[in-house]
Amino acid sequence: MDFWLNVVIGICFAACSGFRAFLPLLIVAILGKLEYLHLKDSFSWLASDSSIMILGVAAVV
Repeated sequence: MDFWLNVVIGICFAACSGFRAFLPLLIVAILGKLEYLHLKDSFSWLASDSSIMILGVAAVV
């Protein structure tokens, strides 16, 4: 029982760190695509369709 509890806790920590890593970038990318947020030229790639799809998949996985 103790082993499985450690596995579940590890999966939960991994999910939390994944959300914190990819979700803010996904939100910024969507806001940039909808032109609610002005992105500088060096971050204009973030508003592309492919980056939004990749960040969305990474946030879900």
